[in-house]
Amino acid sequence: ANHLRALGAGPETRVGILLERGAETIVSILGVLKAGAAYVPMDAAHPAERLGWIIGDAGVSVLLTQERLQGRAGPLDGVHLCRVDADATAIAARSAEAPVTGVAAENLCYVIYTSGSTGRPKGVLMHHRGVCNYVHWALRAYPADQGAAPLYSSIAVDLPVTNLLPLFAGQAVHVLPEEQPVEALAELLRTTPLGLVKITPIHLELLAGMLTPEQAAGAARALVIGGDVLAAESTRFWQQHAPGTQLVNEYGPTETVVGSSAYLLALGRHRAGPTPVGRPIQNLRFYVLDQHLEPVPAGLPGELYIGGAGVARGYLGRPSLTAEKFVPEPFAEAGARMYRTGDRARWLANGNLMILGRTDHQVKVRGYRVEAGEIEAALRRHPAVRQCLVIVREDIPGDRRLVAYVVGADAAAEPAALREHLRQSLPEYMVPGAFVRMDALPKTATGKIDHRTLPVPEYAAETGYVAPRTPMEGVLAEIWAEVLGVDRVGAADDFFALGGHSLLIMRLIARLRSDFGVDLSIRAVFTAPTLAEMAARVEEAIYLEVEAMDDDEAAALAGLEPVGGD
Repeated sequence: ANHLRALGAGPETRVGILLERGAETIVSILGVLKAGAAYVPMDAAHPAERLGWIIGDAGVSVLLTQERLQGRAGPLDGVHLCRVDADATAIAARSAEAPVTGVAAENLCYVIYTSGSTGRPKGVLMHHRGVCNYVHWALRAYPADQGAAPLYSSIAVDLPVTNLLPLFAGQAVHVLPEEQPVEALAELLRTTPLGLVKITPIHLELLAGMLTPEQAAGAARALVIGGDVLAAESTRFWQQHAPGTQLVNEYGPTETVVGSSAYLLALGRHRAGPTPVGRPIQNLRFYVLDQHLEPVPAGLPGELYIGGAGVARGYLGRPSLTAEKFVPEPFAEAGARMYRTGDRARWLANGNLMILGRTDHQVKVRGYRVEAGEIEAALRRHPAVRQCLVIVREDIPGDRRLVAYVVGADAAAEPAALREHLRQSLPEYMVPGAFVRMDALPKTATGKIDHRTLPVPEYAAETGYVAPRTPMEGVLAEIWAEVLGVDRVGAADDFFALGGHSLLIMRLIARLRSDFGVDLSIRAVFTAPTLAEMAARVEEAIYLEVEAMDDDEAAALAGLEPVGGD
């Protein structure tokens, strides 16, 4: 904190955090806050263009990073660089006295960037008042004092705030590696009883397939589920096999702090469909209103507005958008504002809230908030794209995928070229799984795009079919076809061109572990996305495993009896 102060950090200044996940991540967040500044968390896996843009847009004055990452964001004109590894000696030489910052409740705590409909991400300005309100509530609502929590997800979203709660209660936080975080989380749950785990519905389902009922029974005192709609079916395994674990459905847009409401699932209720999001936490107010900002009766749908202590200051450098989304609260004191969530909702008879969907084009994809407009804007920057539309399709129940419909000028608008173009500026979860070329987008009689007649995408190879050439390629082709839900896979086929995404990567890695006993990393899937490349990686991993064995282990693996000690 004192080192950051010497570099000019203080109230209302913004310090970027660009680190690979580790103990330094937590130290850096706490150091920025103790210096009185606001932190701007970034994901080192995101494209360099996006990272550089965020640093400039946020007005970052100091960048906390590591020596190996300092070039990821491009030129840093006017930004003080603090490398937590290379500058460790200089940092340690500073005073150990806590700095006096004069930070007030309305000062900035963090700036988190979310997808933006205008084509660029937007920074949400969150103050200390809102964060402290959530922390004080959560420390009473969740068993943060009854065990450790894991930090396993990107800090570029606000989900990790919940998993840092045990630090306020004298407990530990286990920082899990960047590679294979879900596998690392599963292993932690097998070996270490945890107090609190904040998790997305997708990860909840994945863990259910990675833990035995006995392991799940004592894994955690509470699973706080957030980031996406929670279907009751996703909790069935945990309700059945971990009855001592609290299952909480937490809801809250980034604009109203991490969690704005919570719903404790009652044991034994296995009804189908979405789960309620409960009631607002302390010092927050929920309103379900009609188009005239009048409350609608319980049971009828309306748009959800949130008022109270958790409402952010607005969007950084976006006064028009701030005025559109943060509107006067007519039911509170003069000057109070409420956030227009864009979520359709209705009150249930028991006083809990049910989310029904969206009033706009914002979607959730694998736990991430995505504005289709940002993807469309990035697509239109490709010179061969004349017109485009990005939507989420759920052609297989429970499997939501981004699909881009593109009106292109020539062969330069082929899917492979468009996919590579988007990867230069968008994170992986925002790159559509399928690109459908069209002569024109279908229109209704009133001139609007007719979503009902958009064709179902075909997840097929972008190159000609090449039959698997080796036994390993043949076995992998069968695994890919099962994981991706396609009829056949060739040696030259690309995992992502066939509809692969981050969730399916996790399923593929799990299959490779169970079938071959090898741990392929997420990064390896991105760097070796074709069947032939992946087969080579798997064969190499198996070879290294065998090389590390002694003679008897290797013989046993091959089903041979040792002869003469060789």
